[in-house]
Amino acid sequence: MKFRSIQSPFILFYRFIFVTICLTILVVSCSDNSGPSDSSVEITSVRPDSGIAGTSVQIYSNSIAPKLTDNHVFFNDTPAEMVGRDVEKVTVRVPDGATSGPITLEVAGYTTDGPYFKILTERPVINAIAPCIDRGHG
Repeated sequence: MKFRSIQSPFILFYRFIFVTICLTILVVSCSDNSGPSDSSVEITSVRPDSGIAGTSVQIYSNSIAPKLTDNHVFFNDTPAEMVGRDVEKVTVRVPDGATSGPITLEVAGYTTDGPYFKILTERPVINAIAPCIDRGHG
């Protein structure tokens, strides 16, 4: 003689709740947390604070995303080329066409304005000096 166990609706309900909670914990713990947990992105320093187009600039922050592509830097709204990153800073190049103004850092959707960056104009370079020849006209 076989006995079938009869499960009460309460036991089935609690099993459903238990499985739902376990799956929720699993999904949340496996999500990609590639940036700050809140909007506390802050630029702590910029080195150097001026330069010409192409200058390498290091931007230090309390919230650098692990993936280089999750960090974005703008020089007065002109996007910069991302060169590298580590835990405390990103390295970028000053873009062509950038104008003096604030540096903006965007990390995983959170944005902050940083210090003023002065764009310098390239100084003329003297490549050669031609001798002045006096031909005796005078």
